Amino acid sequence: MALLKRLLILTFCFVLYLWFGALVFHLLEADNETQVRNDLVTFFTEFKKSHTCIESGELKELILEVITATENGVFHDLKYDKDVNSSKLAPSEYMQWDIFNSFFFASTVVTTIGYGNLSPKTLWGRMFCILYALIGIPLTGWVLNVIGKCFVEKWKRLTNLIVSNFSLVVSSNRARTFTAYFAVGCLMYTLTIILPSLLFMLIEGWTFFEAQYFCLISLTTIGFGDYVICNNPKMSVVIRATYKCMAVVYLIFGLSILMITLKGIGDMETKNAKTFGNLSQKLKQQVLRASDKFKQRDEDNNHIHDDTNGIMESLPSSYRSTIYNQTPDGTTIITDQL
Repeated sequence: MALLKRLLILTFCFVLYLWFGALVFHLLEADNETQVRNDLVTFFTEFKKSHTCIESGELKELILEVITATENGVFHDLKYDKDVNSSKLAPSEYMQWDIFNSFFFASTVVTTIGYGNLSPKTLWGRMFCILYALIGIPLTGWVLNVIGKCFVEKWKRLTNLIVSNFSLVVSSNRARTFTAYFAVGCLMYTLTIILPSLLFMLIEGWTFFEAQYFCLISLTTIGFGDYVICNNPKMSVVIRATYKCMAVVYLIFGLSILMITLKGIGDMETKNAKTFGNLSQKLKQQVLRASDKFKQRDEDNNHIHDDTNGIMESLPSSYRSTIYNQTPDGTTIITDQL
């Protein structure tokens, strides 16, 4: 109960911290984005007035080619809105630094994913990002650790169940361990990669491989940024907001499951090491006991030999020679001289 209470308090503080970061990033970066957008619209308008020989379709084609080159890394940090001149667009709907995109960006900062498609451009935004990361990254690690403690016992029971079931089928210890680890890995991959990939395929229009690639790059906190969710301009504000929040939940719990799995594998290795150590200790004790028995048997034989020699020495020499007679080559024979 105390652990659950601590988890609820930490979760509330964590979410509150994310929204605090989202609000600050939004306030620091949104005005700069709006200014850049307006400057771009003004530039296009003046460019078309000065170059009447260029048709709007040709100019748009040029812009789209530049966008494609930018997305493939030919140009560095050069972004254009494909429909920047369209009067049907509402700038607030497609702003990169709206409150929900800022919320998603804050989550990528504290989870160290950092896709790179969105980053602060102002001095104050970058300074705040440094301070925000220094506090948010340890807080995120703390939250993930508590979440892991809440679910680690259930995860252990599940993995132990898998191991016990394979022990009935596979007789070799090494093969059973490998099969159990493989089964746990497949289960983790299904929960964290395959199932979310199916959802991303439907929403983003990616292939199954592209969706898996995004999930794996995200949960390993590599975050290249070549694939980022919620870049479809046709999404409404409500759908985009819900989608972003659910993506943050997925990243947090996905990282938690990954940590639990790695910890579970480590515990299994520790358990196997302890079992091997106990077996080695038992074998060592058995060898020592057997060695002690052999030593005791030798000592008893020596005592018997000494007692026999003492008895023989106490007998008369004539009678002693009757019982044992030793030949020159050291062989003892029994003779009768009585």
